[in-house]
Amino acid sequence: NSYYQNQNAPHVSLNDKMAAKKMTEYLISQGHQKIGGMFKLDDGQGHLRYSGYMEAMNQANLETDDEKVVWFDTKDFRHLDTSMERIEKSMEKCTAFLCYNDEVAYALIERLKRDRIYVPDDISIAGIDDSELAIMGDVKITSIANPIEEVGKMAVSNLIKMIQNYDYNGNYEFDSEVIVRGSVKRFL
Repeated sequence: NSYYQNQNAPHVSLNDKMAAKKMTEYLISQGHQKIGGMFKLDDGQGHLRYSGYMEAMNQANLETDDEKVVWFDTKDFRHLDTSMERIEKSMEKCTAFLCYNDEVAYALIERLKRDRIYVPDDISIAGIDDSELAIMGDVKITSIANPIEEVGKMAVSNLIKMIQNYDYNGNYEFDSEVIVRGSVKRFL
């Protein structure tokens, strides 16, 4: 579902950079200019998604501030409660927040409720992957679809083609669209 840029191995995946760029552009189209994000530090997807977020912000001539971005690793996410003060401090300057994926968005929304910070009234939250978590909570999460079945089919097809022809380029990155739900409010 992802790849590491420094390795020369074929991959079939969502175009993570484009996914984050599209979601950031969607947030901008909804009137948000102070957009922060939460990105995973210890995998390639996190860095690609951050890159897409930054590209969209720069192309819109919007301020990018390191204080609005939270980097986390797998261990940090398992202990989200201990990181909430740092996360909420980053969110203070934002009207919208792009999360690394729906799992992070869902957990963040649930945790913010305990602190009486409500989505989308107090802050808009968006995710990536359009997983089952995007529709599980009280607030349905606006997300970017990750075509998991198509990724699997293409990976198998490309693998067979690579076996038949050693020189076949097995790389493919899927584009995707924003799935609009209730976690993003138009900012006036």
